[in-house]
Amino acid sequence: MMEPSAAEPVARFRVCSSSHRALACAGVSEGRSCREPGVDPRRASLDRLQAALALDLLHASLPSVAARLGTSSRSLQRHLRELGTSFRLELAEARVREAKRRMQSPRLTLTTIALDLGFASIQGFGRSFRRSTGVCPGAWRSATHDNARAAQNDQQIGGSGNAERSA
Repeated sequence: MMEPSAAEPVARFRVCSSSHRALACAGVSEGRSCREPGVDPRRASLDRLQAALALDLLHASLPSVAARLGTSSRSLQRHLRELGTSFRLELAEARVREAKRRMQSPRLTLTTIALDLGFASIQGFGRSFRRSTGVCPGAWRSATHDNARAAQNDQQIGGSGNAERSA
């Protein structure tokens, strides 16, 4: 599947009911409707927004993302308010999610990650990360690496224990 370019809309508005417009319904490209069983139009809308944000976290802005979604900035804001969220909150969540992914690599510094994701400073990144996760980025990274090492040790111990039992 090809990623949409900045000029192509990620999804078009699709009327799902007389009072509800979804930014994008899951499966729009497959011709499915938001009213089909198992398709949550709210979740689908937020998923499409997150996909549009992920295309360019460094330069993500309300107007650029709205254009990518094939709607106006005002309509996007209104729709997000109806869903109980905002563009700023969704952008922060997308940045934190990508930061977690990048922090899996010990080669990348927290400063590099913060600046690559569009944070003005490491302090702003830390505040946003703590707000979202409840821990600072360094502690999250340490805990993640400790858990990965423990899981690796468990596999090594479990593998040798099974070999001894079968002998």
